[in-house]
Amino acid sequence: MKSEKEAFDAIVAALTVIGNGNPIPVLTDVLLYHVSPGTKSLYRVVFNREIKTLLDGASIVPAYLKLLDNDPDFSNPSLLVRQSNIRAKNGIIHTINRVLIPADLPNPVPSESIVDIVLASGGGFDRNWRDYDILLNAVIAANLQSALAAADADLTVFAPNDLAFIRLARSLGYRGFSEMGSYNFIVNTLTKLGDGDPIPLLSDVLLYHVSPGTQILKDVLLSDTIDTLLEGASFSVKWLNLIDNDPGLPNPRVKPVMESYTP
Repeated sequence: MKSEKEAFDAIVAALTVIGNGNPIPVLTDVLLYHVSPGTKSLYRVVFNREIKTLLDGASIVPAYLKLLDNDPDFSNPSLLVRQSNIRAKNGIIHTINRVLIPADLPNPVPSESIVDIVLASGGGFDRNWRDYDILLNAVIAANLQSALAAADADLTVFAPNDLAFIRLARSLGYRGFSEMGSYNFIVNTLTKLGDGDPIPLLSDVLLYHVSPGTQILKDVLLSDTIDTLLEGASFSVKWLNLIDNDPGLPNPRVKPVMESYTP
């Protein structure tokens, strides 16, 4: 592990490049982005929809203990609960485990398409509920892989992992926990609802999970309504919950991955 001085020097060098030879304005923006007007307890931070900062026009969006900043590529910092609510005579300090980035820094364009990422799951039903085996099989069955792989597409996909599909199957009456059993149960249910043909309804369900335009998580959580590729259909956003058009089934929830503290 490099020393603190080496890390500091590397950061200054990077800010110097970004600032065209002068790191101070960029450094000032980064520091102002870490300060919010008004004393806010940890509770007020976590359960606030948006945190304004001293950097003009820049805000942070809490998601559980995650703080979503303006760069979608760097890992977002987490609040360290045991080092929060540190009282000072002129405010309060909450310790975080990464630096907040106030701007979307240039990064190489990803080489993988949306379908490539989903394909990495393999498609074989297994016991790993965190990947997209069921979603991959559904996309192939509905013949939507070409649309999601199009190089000129600009899309945001709300991708249910295998556990999400298992939860849907169980809400519909399935009693097991297997990926294959859940997939088959959902297809059988859609077949009954579709008068013998599950594909049109399956396509509608999948299109309802795709929104036009690239939206990072912060954009989503600051939206009231998300339009989808299913014509005339949208869902609303309430804090971390995505409110769909079926009041009888549990709504999905955005749950950012929590990172352990690693220097």
